[in-house]
Amino acid sequence: MPQGDSLRYLTLNNPSLAADYLWLTSLQYVSSPFRQGQKWEMLHRFYSSILDLDPHWIDIHVNAGKVLSALEPDRGKTELFLCRAMTRNPGEYQLPVEAGRLYVVPPADPDQLPQYSRKASEYFRQALNCKDLPAGAKAYIDNILAVLLHSLPPDSYCILGITMEDLYPEESWNFVFGLASPIQR
Repeated sequence: MPQGDSLRYLTLNNPSLAADYLWLTSLQYVSSPFRQGQKWEMLHRFYSSILDLDPHWIDIHVNAGKVLSALEPDRGKTELFLCRAMTRNPGEYQLPVEAGRLYVVPPADPDQLPQYSRKASEYFRQALNCKDLPAGAKAYIDNILAVLLHSLPPDSYCILGITMEDLYPEESWNFVFGLASPIQR
């Protein structure tokens, strides 16, 4: 794969065009059956080059994080990619939200649950402090659960959160009445 500098030259110093080319090429690569189990490293190279060429293309970095996390069970590798994107875009709330979502899904090892909850809540708090957070941002249930689970004392039976805000499991929903977790306290 050509590196960023050669792509700049080939596109007459138009890094956005080079980033577009890499994004389209990565979509073809991820959908092909070639090298089924070994795609993470190559896609990471694609997405890192896109980040170098067009660091402020936030939607692509968010989507790249989703693709990388689907291919690699080690969430820390995808977290490093998203952290690199966050350092280049410190005021963008979407990147810390995506990094937090990596750790909302419970780990296979229950002993790692406190660490996952802590990381998720740290990233969601970071997103809440971003300057570009929309004024009417909805409180997503998964985000709230991550924060609540992180603050759960070890000797407690359960935790209950009450809010005066509307809760949303995802963007397309109007609201939900509540949420419970059958596998956690």
